Amino acid sequence: MNKHKIGFIGVGLMGHGMAKNLVEKGWKVTILGHRNRAPVDDLVGRGATEAKDVAGLVAASDIVFLCVSGTPEVEDLMNREGGVLASSRPGQIIVDTSTSQPASTRKLVEVFAEKGVRFVDAPLTRTPVEAEQGRLNTLVGADAATFAELEPVLKGFCENVFHMGEPGAGHVIKLINNFVSIGTVALLAEALVACVKMGVEPKKLVQLMSVGAIQFGHAADGCRRRRRRRFHPHEVRSQERGQGRALFRAGHDGGAGGRRHEPGGQPEPQPGHGARLRHTRQAARVARGSTGEVERREGGRVKAFVHPTSRSNDEVVRIHSVSEVAG
Repeated sequence: MNKHKIGFIGVGLMGHGMAKNLVEKGWKVTILGHRNRAPVDDLVGRGATEAKDVAGLVAASDIVFLCVSGTPEVEDLMNREGGVLASSRPGQIIVDTSTSQPASTRKLVEVFAEKGVRFVDAPLTRTPVEAEQGRLNTLVGADAATFAELEPVLKGFCENVFHMGEPGAGHVIKLINNFVSIGTVALLAEALVACVKMGVEPKKLVQLMSVGAIQFGHAADGCRRRRRRRFHPHEVRSQERGQGRALFRAGHDGGAGGRRHEPGGQPEPQPGHGARLRHTRQAARVARGSTGEVERREGGRVKAFVHPTSRSNDEVVRIHSVSEVAG
C-alpha cells in the first residue's frame, strides 16, 4: 500500500510524539519549524524533512495535520497569506487535532470544500506521554470514505480511533468529554477538601474509591508509577508537571468548552472556570499523598495544605475552595 505524504504543523509536547511515530512507522513526514528547535531537530534526525514555510509544507503533503493551541491559531494558519487554505489543492485532507470550537470547524469545512479539499476534525485525549508511545485516542469528524482513508494514518500514533460522525462532531464530543472529566475531578477535589475539614484522612477516601465503582485509585496508582519513570526528553518528565500542564490545557480548552452558546449568538465565557481548576490541582495533591501537615484556622477551618516540593520543603499551597468558603 502506498503511504500518504504527511505534513505536520505543531511539533510541541503532543505533536512531537505523533510525528515521531509516523516517521518511525514509515510515513514520509514534513514538519514546520518552531522556535523551540529541540523537537524539530530531533524529528529531522529521525528522518523527517523540515519545510521553510506553510506553503512549502502543504505543497509536499497529501495530508496536513495541525496540532496547535486552539481555534485562533488554527484560523491564523488557515487564512494567513501563504497559509494552508491558499496553498491547498484538490484532493488533499487537512486534519485539525487541536481542541477547537465546532462552529469554526464547520465554517472551515465549507471553505475548504469549495476548493475540493476535505477538512477533518480529530481532537485528542490522553497526554504527551501517550503521544510518545503512540497510544493516544482521537475523536474523528469526517464522512465515511475520508475516515476509512485516514484511519491507517491515525493508528500510526493512536491506540483508539473513534469515528464520531460528520465533520465537526469530533470537536463537539471532545468538549463534552472535557466537561464531564473536569466536572468529575472538581467534585472529587471538593470531597477531599471536605475530608480534611471534617478531620478524616483523605487517603482513606481514595482507598475506598479504589475498590468501588468509581475506581479512582487506579488513576492515583498510575500517577505514582509514572513518577518513577523517565521518558524521552520531549515527554513530560514527572506526573506533577504533567498534571499541571493537563489542568492548564483544560483551562485553555475552557475557552472553547467552558462557554455556553446562546441561540444564534457568540460563545459567552463562563466565570470561575480557571479558579476551579486550580482548586482541583491543589486537592489532587492530597489524593497522591504528597501533602505534609494540614494547618487550620481558628474554628477548625482549613488554612492551607503544606505541600513539600522539589524546590522547597515548606511551600504552602492555599486552598480557597467552594466548600471552604461556604463552610
